[in-house]
Amino acid sequence: MMLLNPRNHYGKEDVIYWENFLSDEDIHFLRHHPSWMNYHTAEVGDAVEDYGIRRTNVAWVDFSEQNQHIWQKIAKVVSDINSQFFHINLTGFYEDMQLSEYSAAYQGHYNWHTDACSSDKQVPRKLSMVLMLSDANEYEGGELQIKTSDHDETLEMQMGRAWFFPSYMLHRVTPVTKGLRKTAVLWVGGEPWR
Repeated sequence: MMLLNPRNHYGKEDVIYWENFLSDEDIHFLRHHPSWMNYHTAEVGDAVEDYGIRRTNVAWVDFSEQNQHIWQKIAKVVSDINSQFFHINLTGFYEDMQLSEYSAAYQGHYNWHTDACSSDKQVPRKLSMVLMLSDANEYEGGELQIKTSDHDETLEMQMGRAWFFPSYMLHRVTPVTKGLRKTAVLWVGGEPWR
């Protein structure tokens, strides 16, 4: 049997994954990106550190020339997934990519939240992507869960797999209990929902 990308999750078209669209070299590039040297504690809301809600270190991948090969591959995947499944009016990337690090040393987590909010500073976030940069044997806990209409769905994370979902969906990362979990997260913007 040959499975084709992208694949929707359990027959639902609100959560889609695509894997291996980045090479091993691309994943290594993100895992060891120079911006990790300037990481800081993630903030929530109006630039507040609230460890009850979120305990994560973050760094940022900008749109500079050295990062363009990653952005171009992701843009193609976003376009393909959106045209096949979501059909959302997307206009582009308006924020840097976030590199997130969840460590068992501080029970790294992010409680239930959405990525879209009424106070979006630029163009509204409409589609979210979470790309796993860690191998499953590097950490325990740290499950990505999406709240669906009937239950909380745990999404299977594998290195190189990216999950896509509308930015208004509630989701969380459960506490990491062992090791270190790294992801790349980004948001695709578009005109306001109608």
